[in-house]
Amino acid sequence: MASAPPATVRHTLRFLAAALLGSEAVLLMAVAATTGQRGGFRSPPVWAVVLVVAVGIAGAVVIPRVGYRLPAIKEDAAPEETRTAVLRAIQSTTILRFAMSEAVAFISFALAFVVGDGGAIVCVIGIAFALGLGFWHVWPSDRVVTRIRGALERDGGQSLLDEVLNAPPAPRRS
Repeated sequence: MASAPPATVRHTLRFLAAALLGSEAVLLMAVAATTGQRGGFRSPPVWAVVLVVAVGIAGAVVIPRVGYRLPAIKEDAAPEETRTAVLRAIQSTTILRFAMSEAVAFISFALAFVVGDGGAIVCVIGIAFALGLGFWHVWPSDRVVTRIRGALERDGGQSLLDEVLNAPPAPRRS
Protein backbone atom coordinates (compact mmCIF):
# COMPACT_ATOMS: atom_id res chain seq x y z
CA MET A 1 0.00 0.00 0.00
CA ALA A 2 1.50 3.34 -1.05
CA SER A 3 1.73 6.02 1.54
CA ALA A 4 0.56 9.51 0.69
CA PRO A 5 2.95 12.39 1.16
CA PRO A 6 2.11 14.56 4.17
CA ALA A 7 0.00 17.65 3.58
CA THR A 8 1.81 20.96 3.51
CA VAL A 9 0.70 24.53 4.07
CA ARG A 10 0.80 24.98 0.28
CA HIS A 11 -1.59 22.01 -0.14
CA THR A 12 -3.97 23.34 2.48
CA LEU A 13 -3.92 26.79 0.85
CA ARG A 14 -4.75 25.22 -2.51
CA PHE A 15 -7.55 23.21 -0.95
CA LEU A 16 -8.91 26.33 0.77
CA ALA A 17 -8.73 28.34 -2.46
CA ALA A 18 -10.44 25.57 -4.43
CA ALA A 19 -13.23 25.30 -1.86
CA LEU A 20 -13.75 29.05 -1.74
CA LEU A 21 -13.73 29.45 -5.51
CA GLY A 22 -15.96 26.42 -5.94
CA SER A 23 -18.56 28.00 -3.68
CA GLU A 24 -19.19 30.54 -6.42
CA ALA A 25 -20.46 27.79 -8.69
CA VAL A 26 -22.94 26.85 -5.98
CA LEU A 27 -24.16 30.46 -5.90
CA LEU A 28 -24.66 30.38 -9.65
CA MET A 29 -26.62 27.13 -9.50
CA ALA A 30 -28.86 28.57 -6.78
CA VAL A 31 -29.59 31.66 -8.85
CA ALA A 32 -30.22 29.67 -12.03
CA ALA A 33 -32.60 27.35 -10.19
CA THR A 34 -34.59 30.11 -8.52
CA THR A 35 -34.76 32.68 -11.32
CA GLY A 36 -35.32 30.29 -14.21
CA GLN A 37 -39.10 30.53 -14.12
CA ARG A 38 -39.03 34.35 -14.09
CA GLY A 39 -36.73 34.72 -17.05
CA GLY A 40 -33.35 34.34 -15.42
CA PHE A 41 -31.69 33.85 -18.79
CA ARG A 42 -33.46 36.64 -20.64
CA SER A 43 -31.77 39.91 -21.52
CA PRO A 44 -30.83 41.72 -18.29
CA PRO A 45 -31.15 45.48 -17.75
CA VAL A 46 -28.08 47.39 -18.90
CA TRP A 47 -27.69 49.21 -15.57
CA ALA A 48 -27.30 45.89 -13.71
CA VAL A 49 -24.61 44.65 -16.10
CA VAL A 50 -22.79 48.00 -15.91
CA LEU A 51 -22.92 47.92 -12.10
CA VAL A 52 -21.51 44.39 -11.91
CA VAL A 53 -18.74 45.18 -14.40
CA ALA A 54 -17.88 48.39 -12.48
CA VAL A 55 -17.60 46.46 -9.21
CA GLY A 56 -15.44 43.84 -10.94
CA ILE A 57 -13.12 46.53 -12.30
CA ALA A 58 -12.98 48.17 -8.88
CA GLY A 59 -11.96 44.83 -7.39
CA ALA A 60 -9.25 44.43 -10.02
CA VAL A 61 -7.86 47.83 -8.97
CA VAL A 62 -8.26 47.48 -5.19
CA ILE A 63 -7.06 43.91 -4.63
CA PRO A 64 -3.46 44.50 -5.81
CA ARG A 65 -3.22 47.65 -3.69
CA VAL A 66 -4.74 46.29 -0.48
CA GLY A 67 -4.58 42.50 -0.69
CA TYR A 68 -0.80 42.20 -0.66
CA ARG A 69 -0.06 44.48 2.29
CA LEU A 70 1.99 42.29 4.55
CA PRO A 71 4.22 43.09 7.50
CA ALA A 72 7.86 43.28 6.47
CA ILE A 73 10.17 40.73 8.07
CA LYS A 74 12.99 42.37 9.98
CA GLU A 75 16.57 41.34 9.21
CA ASP A 76 17.25 40.24 12.77
CA ALA A 77 13.99 38.31 13.29
CA ALA A 78 14.29 34.87 14.85
CA PRO A 79 13.43 32.01 12.47
CA GLU A 80 10.54 30.68 14.58
CA GLU A 81 9.09 34.18 14.97
CA THR A 82 9.45 34.67 11.22
CA ARG A 83 7.68 31.40 10.41
CA THR A 84 4.75 32.28 12.69
CA ALA A 85 4.43 35.80 11.27
CA VAL A 86 4.65 34.57 7.68
CA LEU A 87 2.01 31.88 8.22
CA ARG A 88 -0.40 34.37 9.81
CA ALA A 89 0.22 36.88 7.03
CA ILE A 90 -0.38 34.32 4.28
CA GLN A 91 -3.61 33.08 5.83
CA SER A 92 -5.07 36.50 6.57
CA THR A 93 -4.21 38.08 3.22
CA THR A 94 -5.47 35.05 1.30
CA ILE A 95 -8.86 35.39 2.99
CA LEU A 96 -8.80 39.17 2.48
CA ARG A 97 -8.08 38.83 -1.23
CA PHE A 98 -10.82 36.23 -1.53
CA ALA A 99 -13.35 38.44 0.25
CA MET A 100 -12.53 41.35 -2.05
CA SER A 101 -12.81 39.17 -5.16
CA GLU A 102 -16.04 37.65 -3.86
CA ALA A 103 -17.69 41.07 -3.45
CA VAL A 104 -18.60 41.21 -7.13
CA ALA A 105 -20.19 37.74 -6.91
CA PHE A 106 -22.33 38.73 -3.91
CA ILE A 107 -23.45 41.95 -5.55
CA SER A 108 -24.38 40.09 -8.73
CA PHE A 109 -26.14 37.45 -6.62
CA ALA A 110 -28.27 40.12 -4.93
CA LEU A 111 -28.96 41.87 -8.23
CA ALA A 112 -30.09 38.58 -9.77
CA PHE A 113 -33.13 38.71 -7.49
CA VAL A 114 -33.70 42.46 -7.84
CA VAL A 115 -33.87 42.59 -11.63
CA GLY A 116 -36.90 40.96 -13.14
CA ASP A 117 -35.43 39.49 -16.27
CA GLY A 118 -31.86 38.38 -16.81
CA GLY A 119 -30.97 37.71 -13.19
CA ALA A 120 -29.01 34.60 -14.01
CA ILE A 121 -27.06 36.44 -16.72
CA VAL A 122 -26.16 39.20 -14.22
CA CYS A 123 -24.99 36.51 -11.80
CA VAL A 124 -22.96 34.73 -14.50
CA ILE A 125 -21.14 37.99 -15.30
CA GLY A 126 -20.41 38.67 -11.62
CA ILE A 127 -19.22 35.16 -10.91
CA ALA A 128 -17.03 35.22 -14.02
CA PHE A 129 -15.35 38.37 -12.67
CA ALA A 130 -15.06 36.86 -9.18
CA LEU A 131 -13.54 33.64 -10.47
CA GLY A 132 -11.07 35.53 -12.64
CA LEU A 133 -10.01 37.71 -9.72
CA GLY A 134 -9.90 34.68 -7.45
CA PHE A 135 -7.70 32.61 -9.71
CA TRP A 136 -5.44 35.60 -10.33
CA HIS A 137 -5.11 36.78 -6.69
CA VAL A 138 -6.23 33.96 -4.36
CA TRP A 139 -4.91 30.73 -5.87
CA PRO A 140 -1.38 30.22 -4.41
CA SER A 141 0.36 30.24 -7.79
CA ASP A 142 4.03 31.02 -8.29
CA ARG A 143 3.08 34.58 -9.25
CA VAL A 144 1.12 35.13 -6.03
CA VAL A 145 3.85 33.52 -3.91
CA THR A 146 6.49 35.73 -5.55
CA ARG A 147 4.40 38.82 -4.84
CA ILE A 148 3.93 37.76 -1.21
CA ARG A 149 7.66 37.11 -0.88
CA GLY A 150 8.45 40.57 -2.24
CA ALA A 151 6.12 42.21 0.28
CA LEU A 152 7.51 40.22 3.20
CA GLU A 153 11.17 40.76 2.29
CA ARG A 154 10.97 44.42 1.27
CA ASP A 155 13.05 45.55 4.29
CA GLY A 156 15.81 43.00 3.76
CA GLY A 157 14.61 40.24 6.09
CA GLN A 158 14.34 36.64 4.96
CA SER A 159 10.74 35.39 4.97
CA LEU A 160 11.51 31.64 4.82
CA LEU A 161 8.39 31.52 2.66
CA ASP A 162 9.22 28.32 0.77
CA GLU A 163 10.07 26.61 4.04
CA VAL A 164 6.75 27.72 5.56
CA LEU A 165 4.74 26.67 2.48
CA ASN A 166 6.43 23.25 2.29
CA ALA A 167 6.05 22.51 6.01
CA PRO A 168 3.12 20.58 7.44
CA PRO A 169 0.36 22.80 8.81
CA ALA A 170 0.45 23.54 12.51
CA PRO A 171 -1.68 21.18 14.58
CA ARG A 172 -5.03 22.55 15.70
CA ARG A 173 -5.31 23.53 19.33
CA SER A 174 -8.22 22.03 21.25
